[in-house]
Parts: sequence; structure tokens; C-alpha cells
Amino acid sequence: MRLKSLVRCRKTGEPADLPSVSFGDYLENSVQVGFSFGSFAEGELEGSDFWSANAGYRFLSWLAAEGEYGKVYGEDIRGDFYGLNAMLEPFSQWRLSPYLLFGCRQYGN
Repeated sequence: MRLKSLVRCRKTGEPADLPSVSFGDYLENSVQVGFSFGSFAEGELEGSDFWSANAGYRFLSWLAAEGEYGKVYGEDIRGDFYGLNAMLEPFSQWRLSPYLLFGCRQYGN
């Protein structure tokens, strides 16, 4: 909604006609993008920092694919990682839905 529209609503006292968002609306959006960063808490990479970017596409309400690229920075290690995931969510219409995630990841220098 544009600023002019908001000002006009405020002057007239008419309620703004805002879109409603309900449960399951996210299923209509088929493209997802994300970014994450942090630090490994345990294991061989403990204390190493990382960042990653990912993009995904939901082909059907129950099937999605995602790709990820990231970098790891530590005292003894520097490298890239790549990943591909497939997600099967057979009961996507449920509020709390189980899913299966299949994936592979590759680490390199």
C-alpha cells in the first residue's frame, strides 16, 4: 500500500483494505530464498564460523527441492560447501506436518 493511500485512509476514517493471510498461504509461494550464518558448536568444525545462501522451489504442495552454497572459516580450516535437498511433505495441509528430507552435501577447499 502506498503512502498516499495510507494518508487518504487516515483522513477519511475508512478502514484500510489490507490483504488477509491465512494458514497454508505459504504453499502458494513456490520460490524460497534464504541466508544463514553462525558458528559450529561441536564436532570437527567446533568454533568455526560459516555463512550460507539457499534457494528452493516447491513443485507441488508435497514436493520441494533446495540448493545451498556456503563458506566455512576457522583457524585450521577454510572451505566451501554445496548441498542439494529434496523434501517430501505428504500431509502439507496439516498444521503440524511430518516430512522426509533427502539430501547430499559436499565440502571442498
